Amino acid sequence: MEANPPTAADYAQAAADSAKERVKKLEDRMNSDTVVGVPLRDYFAAQALIGILAYGGMTTGSDRATDAYRYADAMMAARKR
Repeated sequence: MEANPPTAADYAQAAADSAKERVKKLEDRMNSDTVVGVPLRDYFAAQALIGILAYGGMTTGSDRATDAYRYADAMMAARKR
């Protein structure tokens, strides 16, 4: 007995299931408190520090780090809203 070939509906359902799985994985990553194993606050601070160094003013290194963590804390607070 021959199996029936997949229909367009079968392909559409497979694509929808695959898309749902990808969206779920992305949502899980977005709700995570880490990025590639780095705590999210530290990740945010590192990203802020990149911007501060690229466009920074006349502050010292420790002031820049403090500012970076202030930005990180603001981003962490914004996530909770």
